[in-house]
Amino acid sequence: MELSPKRVADVAVAMADAAQALPTVKVAGEFDAGLDRVGFTDRKRLTQGSRFMGPKEIEDSHPLMVTDLLRQIPGFKVTSAASGRVIESTRAAAGTTAGCVTIFVDRQRFEQMESGDLDRALPVKIVAAIETYTALNSIPTEFTVNAVVCPTIAIWTKTRLANP
Repeated sequence: MELSPKRVADVAVAMADAAQALPTVKVAGEFDAGLDRVGFTDRKRLTQGSRFMGPKEIEDSHPLMVTDLLRQIPGFKVTSAASGRVIESTRAAAGTTAGCVTIFVDRQRFEQMESGDLDRALPVKIVAAIETYTALNSIPTEFTVNAVVCPTIAIWTKTRLANP
């Protein structure tokens, strides 16, 4: 059969049988095993007074920088300066420094030496999950620092969660 844009033609098309429906398949999240392995899932289930952001929540918020994620969390504020943004606590308990925040990235302590350090050191596209603890009595032992009592942020990267 020869078709041309200048002529109308009738074409008969024979279709095969309808597509076969497949059974439902449950797909586990890409980082679920890693979140279980580092204790995120258990802490999320057991800890009161804390906030947890998993991969889906992070992806759905379309952040440009890590501090965009943290500005959504009660108990923390993001302050802008000429050199970038810094995350601070909005809550100070007795014996703490006003505004202090302890940050861990993949269980390693991260120090904000100046504004913008967190965003420069940690591209948001590699962040898989975040745990925040504003109630000082809810901070897990693994995220405590001797003689430092501050609200705490634990950030997990996709690289850490993907590797056993």
